[in-house]
Amino acid sequence: VSWNTVIAALGQHGRMEEARRLFDRMPQRDVITWTAMIAGLARNGRIDEAREVFERMPERNVVSWNEMITGYARNMMLDEAFELFERMTERDLPSWNTKITSFIQNGELGRALQLFNKMPCKNVISWTTMITGYVKGGQSEEALQIFRKMLAADGMRPNVGTFVSALGACSDLAGLSEGQQVHQIISKTVYHDNAFVVSALINMYSKCGELGTARKMFGDGLISQRDLVSWNGMIAAYAHHGCGREAISLFNEMQSLGLKPNDVTYLCLLFACSHSGLVNEGLKCFDELVRDSSIQLREDHYACLVDLFIAALGQHGRMEEARRLFDRMPQRDVITWTAMIAGLARNGRIDEAREVFERMPERNVVSWNEMITGYARNMMLDEAFELFERMTERDLPSWNTKITSFIQNGELGRALQLFNKMPCKNVISWTTMITGYVKGGQSEEALQFFRKMLAADGMRPNVGTFVSALGACSDLAGLSEGQQVHQIIGKTVYHDNAFVVSALINMYSKCGELGTARKMFGDGLISQRDLVSWNGMIAAYAHHGCGREAISLFNEMQSLGLKPNDVTYLCLLFACSHSSFVNEGLKCFDELVRDSSIQLREDHYACLVDLCCRAGRVKEAFGFIGRLGIKPSESVWGALLAGCHVHRDVNIGKVPAKELLDAQPENAGTYLLLSNIYASAGRWRKATKVRLKMKDKGLKKQPDCSWVEVGNKVHVFVVRHKSHCQSKHIFSVLCDLHAHMKKTVYDQ
Repeated sequence: VSWNTVIAALGQHGRMEEARRLFDRMPQRDVITWTAMIAGLARNGRIDEAREVFERMPERNVVSWNEMITGYARNMMLDEAFELFERMTERDLPSWNTKITSFIQNGELGRALQLFNKMPCKNVISWTTMITGYVKGGQSEEALQIFRKMLAADGMRPNVGTFVSALGACSDLAGLSEGQQVHQIISKTVYHDNAFVVSALINMYSKCGELGTARKMFGDGLISQRDLVSWNGMIAAYAHHGCGREAISLFNEMQSLGLKPNDVTYLCLLFACSHSGLVNEGLKCFDELVRDSSIQLREDHYACLVDLFIAALGQHGRMEEARRLFDRMPQRDVITWTAMIAGLARNGRIDEAREVFERMPERNVVSWNEMITGYARNMMLDEAFELFERMTERDLPSWNTKITSFIQNGELGRALQLFNKMPCKNVISWTTMITGYVKGGQSEEALQFFRKMLAADGMRPNVGTFVSALGACSDLAGLSEGQQVHQIIGKTVYHDNAFVVSALINMYSKCGELGTARKMFGDGLISQRDLVSWNGMIAAYAHHGCGREAISLFNEMQSLGLKPNDVTYLCLLFACSHSSFVNEGLKCFDELVRDSSIQLREDHYACLVDLCCRAGRVKEAFGFIGRLGIKPSESVWGALLAGCHVHRDVNIGKVPAKELLDAQPENAGTYLLLSNIYASAGRWRKATKVRLKMKDKGLKKQPDCSWVEVGNKVHVFVVRHKSHCQSKHIFSVLCDLHAHMKKTVYDQ
């Protein structure tokens, strides 16, 4: 036995020459000796020698076969592994599980499933292996389907690994209801307080946007029962939500209780600091990690320091610090260089970014993608396209990045050309195009794309796809299309996703179905409603001018302990503005100003100006702009000019008109508003002068258009255009109606 133990130990530590010499010297070898030798050789990549030893074995058992098959799988020789599996005269459950594992490890999920279905009997390892494989392969919906089948199988009980993988699938899908169902099952088992299961639950609730529930999961356990896995899980949850301060506080609390952090703890903390822009705290954390000799630094730690910290420095415009950090690094890998390029490009230092890109000793696809994205962000499309054409190897993100760059710069035609050239497309490709068409005001085309996507083989929409498709329906006020999209959503795991529900509320609201929108909001349990849903419903009330209801909902939300964000206040100001609730709007704005945790946006100021102007308090709005202390944006001046037009205030109206024309001298809308203000005040000479100036510049107002849906087809009508196929008949009917109306008035 001692000889066998030594050979196995030498194999595990890669000392195969010594193991081989010992093996050859042995006076007597049993099946365990031979199997240990095969395992050691295979584990160290000497697969041909392992096979030679396997073939020389005087006697083999099932374990010997399994070790040889595992060796082939580890070395990515699947055909040889399968050939050996087929040769086995006797197979036990581990044989089947070993072969399935080998397929999964090499990304062959289809072959793994075929073998799984052929198994004469299955155990919990078989089922868990398949579930884990599908989760790691990015097919989490299929993983949950297998989990459900497992629960229905006779005598089959999930173990820790099963639950962790099932919860991982729910996390990937942001499937809160599915996660809660798995949680209910766990609560009836002995694993309800298992550290790995609790950590997976914390992760699931966090990824589903339920940070409060995740914290409750962590807090419910006795401090003495919390192990390092649970603490790491909660720190990771805070990191995922960008709550760096909370993560640091939890880390300090953990240390104060005498619990020693490990490599994963530091990784989560570094991630939390970088995602919260806490650069100094992150560097301090990294210094602690370096000083702790008991922890082996991993590539992930350096990647986190480099990639995420330089990104954080870049995002906050502190590029000089980033550059110094970059220059004093003893070693720079491709991640370091790429992060530096991204930071420089993000801060408009595109020439420096290109210089760093050209200096790179080695580039990968991500480096090229970042440089292309940098050019796109800085509206240098030709340079971006030139770089894209130069790429020797393109992955899906390369194509998607280039398409995104065209869309961000309003080049939908070029984006479509590139999309059609793509050798293969994924859900991101389709969603990018759909979103681009919606943002470009071409919602009909967006819905056509959505239909094509549904018809494409193996293509399943994600949260972003559904949100954009519903946005298109909202823009078109297309109720029937929106209902069709809703039906599709109802058959997916996204039916209760916060962003999807909010988009549904918005769609029904924009289509005039406020009651259905309210029902969508009301159907969810209060505990499941997050800020996105509340904001969506307040926005729906605002859109319909239901200011009282919006304020009531805002108060209800606060009474439940939910803290409003910048979007909440924007929706509430909009609601007050459209209902002429000036005092309530001013009170809301005061609350917003007092809340130091919320950054005021241009939209807030514009909304407040609009609020005052709608109530006829144009002078008050003008005075407010003067007291801002910052340069007013075009949206603020635009709101004031619109108010002056409504209330015929020529004197004040000249001020925003001048500011807007200085900023946008080719904007026909500003000239028209100013001309109309003069005309409404009876100052015809001034109005004519503005119109002539507009004519001299060759500016024309974009013609108004309207549309109506008849028989599932949308008919678009543009002022003075006769492009509609039935325009002659339509104009004839309109003329008849007009004549009839005139006759009716005359007869009366």
